[in-house]
Amino acid sequence: MSTIAGMEQNSTRDAHLRPSNEGGEGALRPRTGEGVSATLRCLRLLLAIACAMAIQRPARGHGDPTLVTVEEGQLAILAQPATSFLLDEGSGPSASDLSFGVNQPEFGPPPGTDLYLETVGGLYYWNGEQISATPASLMLIPPAADGFGYPVINDLDRYTISAGSTPQAGMLWGTYRGNYYWHADGSVRVPNSSLAAGVYGVPVQLTSPGYEASDPFILTFGWNFGILARQEGALALQSLLALPTAAGDYNHDGVVTSDDYLVWRNSFGSEPLMAGAGADGNADGQIDLADYTIWRNHLGTSASGLAVSAVPEAASIKNLVALLAAALCLASFPPVRRGRPEQSATHLEAR
Repeated sequence: MSTIAGMEQNSTRDAHLRPSNEGGEGALRPRTGEGVSATLRCLRLLLAIACAMAIQRPARGHGDPTLVTVEEGQLAILAQPATSFLLDEGSGPSASDLSFGVNQPEFGPPPGTDLYLETVGGLYYWNGEQISATPASLMLIPPAADGFGYPVINDLDRYTISAGSTPQAGMLWGTYRGNYYWHADGSVRVPNSSLAAGVYGVPVQLTSPGYEASDPFILTFGWNFGILARQEGALALQSLLALPTAAGDYNHDGVVTSDDYLVWRNSFGSEPLMAGAGADGNADGQIDLADYTIWRNHLGTSASGLAVSAVPEAASIKNLVALLAAALCLASFPPVRRGRPEQSATHLEAR
């Protein structure tokens, strides 16, 4: 009986690999479609992993702070802070990844430097299409201690910011002590959960005794928006502080294209934080139809003032992602088989 069982097992195994007339008498080939199916399974697995990372991973976490430095006696940040992802864990939307720090002492301020965070304006809101008014308010809360456990003693326990808020000062964020990878992590909280979906922005600056204050920058917070929408909203809010490199160049890429029109449209009716910033082309403190006229009159020119014969538009991330998703979805369908699969003569004889 064992001999018969062994023959049956060998027969089952050999049914997957039959001699084929292609590639020589003894050439072996797998079943039709097995290689394609394995490839599709790998693609679906990679797509699932990428989606899980995009959904679950917050925009920025502890240990990934906005880095602070000093340039010619002025505080500065090395990059625009990433957009925080607000989550509601039962007490209203909040985020605990509002972080500033220094990775390497040679690039940071001297040890013992006190860093203060000040607001320079009220709360701004991007609703998915344009910057608009909002009745919401949020609270910026300083760290209780830095990343090394040193307490941060504060006279202020929060800033409460709404659309009409005036600048606020006096909040100590932390004292840099000369450590490698020093950071201090605060948080943002929204008093209630009735928050409209969108991206919220607060203009702030860093200050310290003995140094010139940093240039203003925007802290942005996304609520109930996907990653791409949060990025688009953050760019729209950041444009409120940016000065154009050329007339009509509202996205500051050196050329005047239809992309600059989108910046103007998304911020139409709002007030920039500084006259001439964002899409305020005539620097009158209002983003209105006059600024559209400036864009239209300079369409196709560059920062040098010369006409650009063919100005390529920036590729849309949304379109690229949509095309990739569509391609993978189409690839996930099994191939259509027409008729019966070809069988070798040896296989027919075995039957």
